[in-house]
Amino acid sequence: MKGDFSSLRNGHSRHYTGVLKQQGRVDLDADWNEYVGIQEYLHNTVEKDVIGACGVPKHGGGFHVGWDAGAKDLTISSGRIYVDGILCELDNETSYLSQPDFPGRPELDPAEGRTDLIYLDLWQRHVTAVEDPEIREKALGGPDTTTRLQTVCQIKSFRVEDRGDAGCADEIQGWPPATGGCLSTREDPAQPSNDPCLIAPGGGYRGLENRLYRVEVHRGTGPAGPATFKWSRDNGSVVFPIEEFVSGEPNRIRVSRLGHDQVLTLRRGDWVEVAGDDPELNGEPALLTEIEDTEGARREVILAGDVSGVSGQGHPKIRRWDQRETDDATGLDEGARPIREDEWLDLEDGVQILFKSGQTYRSGDYWTFAARTATDNKLERLVEAEPRGVAHHYCRLALVTWSEREDGTASAEVQDCRNEFPPLTELPTGSSSCCTVTVGDGVTSKGDFTDIQAAVDAVQGPGRVCVLPGEYKLDKPVTIHGVGLSVSGCGIQARIVGPEEGPAFQVDESFGIWLGSLYIEPGSPQGAIAVTDSTLVFVKDCFV
Repeated sequence: MKGDFSSLRNGHSRHYTGVLKQQGRVDLDADWNEYVGIQEYLHNTVEKDVIGACGVPKHGGGFHVGWDAGAKDLTISSGRIYVDGILCELDNETSYLSQPDFPGRPELDPAEGRTDLIYLDLWQRHVTAVEDPEIREKALGGPDTTTRLQTVCQIKSFRVEDRGDAGCADEIQGWPPATGGCLSTREDPAQPSNDPCLIAPGGGYRGLENRLYRVEVHRGTGPAGPATFKWSRDNGSVVFPIEEFVSGEPNRIRVSRLGHDQVLTLRRGDWVEVAGDDPELNGEPALLTEIEDTEGARREVILAGDVSGVSGQGHPKIRRWDQRETDDATGLDEGARPIREDEWLDLEDGVQILFKSGQTYRSGDYWTFAARTATDNKLERLVEAEPRGVAHHYCRLALVTWSEREDGTASAEVQDCRNEFPPLTELPTGSSSCCTVTVGDGVTSKGDFTDIQAAVDAVQGPGRVCVLPGEYKLDKPVTIHGVGLSVSGCGIQARIVGPEEGPAFQVDESFGIWLGSLYIEPGSPQGAIAVTDSTLVFVKDCFV
């Protein structure tokens, strides 16, 4: 969140549940923002405890994945989904290739026999009046006021390594994407003097202003090169919209203004980030370049690099960062400082940071910490702190197994991995429950049993076994031997994989058996259901 904030606190870590105002006191942005953070945490925790880590409502649920062979694209249905207690909405049906929040999505690459995991990456984006001018109250004549948080929902694909039999509940190596990085902060310790006639310089924070520092990963861990970072003494909030890319001069832009005052302004020698919306949405580093000169009367900035490629992006802007070529003995790497782990690195005015060794860094991850001039402990201490953001939340949507038709076009078998939940008003209450016992796989759902055979054996006389959403791999057939027994599932959400020998269900010497809404994948030539010496056996709405 690159806003003009005085500090960012984590109130819920102290188990605070509210913020109370007192009369006649100064009103701080930090108090209001802490209140918003506390309420968001409480709300999301309740939603996650009730719904689970990921779920779609029975009525109005969305993000169902389908395959459009003509368009060679995955379709995504409109509706709602909850991930870690956060609501994500898709107002209109879309597709993988035309989704609104992921301009840099890679192309689909169907390959015979390969399975891809289609998943949702949900995160919250900080939006200012630069990205959304409608936030600014025009009657004020220019100044902005508050900012916004926007939920971003991106549908992504992950290759499941050479597994055509993968199930929704299976552990998938390498997913979810790894992230990490731990940062510590300290004040520069006082250096002792070897000369008794000289007074050693004092340590600590030497700045004359109260600041909110921001350290952000620029280039993450990967093949593009070693990880780098950039930093700002103003939380990266010195930013101005670009009004024009000057024609014929690829390194010249015209901005709305060059600065807010003599301090928060753009000057020669500043390193700046020139970007639109795309790098942030794609999780990629934006272009960093140095200011060669400014022309105040024309509000123009002359840059060292070619920035014309940014002109096609939405909401282009220029953002000041505070690293300098002289900050590091090794210099800057494409405008950013190299991350050197397990080494205290100087920023400015006695502020030092340290990156823990053996970490994985992701572009856009950031830390913030406050510096104050009127306290003994002037610098907010971070001790191997995880990034404050950007927090990514993941949810499996579908497994897609690719195949090739006779005409050479791609075909896809889609396995729905979403977990559906009904409203509370539709749940059975008390003795009105129609399930005698329930079966859950222990991962997606929780039931009275985790084994279907154990649940069948536990029902004495007529009764109903309800198989809840999940995946159930059978070592041997489920044997039913009784009267008036019903076994029902949740359709494709409850995937039953038959054993390698024998059918999935064996009904023997039974009367009045009902099998319904079961999704069965036979594991042997004996098929899904075998019936011997039985009467009135009903099979309805089963998927085989």
